Amino acid sequence: MILEAEQLLVDSKTDTVYTKMTSTAFGIGQGGYDGPRGPSKPAVKPPDRRPDAVHTVKTTPEAALLYRLCGDYNPLHADDAFGQRAGFKGSILQGLGTWNMAAHGLLRELGGSHPGRLKSFGARFKSVVYPGDTLETRMWVVESQGGVDEVVFETVVKDDGRVALSNGHAQILQSNSRL
Repeated sequence: MILEAEQLLVDSKTDTVYTKMTSTAFGIGQGGYDGPRGPSKPAVKPPDRRPDAVHTVKTTPEAALLYRLCGDYNPLHADDAFGQRAGFKGSILQGLGTWNMAAHGLLRELGGSHPGRLKSFGARFKSVVYPGDTLETRMWVVESQGGVDEVVFETVVKDDGRVALSNGHAQILQSNSRL
């Protein structure tokens, strides 16, 4: 189920609209409103060999609190008691934070730290990440064609082996390609 909400900030005296705020929330496994589900996408599996590159980053205990500055005020990311009531061991890092740490690792290891080299990026959230966890993004270049590297990756919580991001795939412009 996807829920979209819109709020307007309006001057009550003049009816002037100052801003429109929109938000989207989704409920996994909720809904059942639109008929049968379509086919799922095929899984992207890493090759059976050592990764071509690995990027490790230690998240900080306050990472989720800092990431709130991006506008995600869900208490699940700030309140350990709330996280425990939701079935976790405490507050969890925002998925977008995990996603961005993986993208940063790909660019740092394979893209010369140049954001313009990231042509596409996708992954599936598989497990939560807790503030303070160490993330290891493992990358395999599976094809290089036309100045673009096709990359398969996964992000693992190094502390206990949980896969945080699976089905990772990206296209990165090679350093000798024009941006």
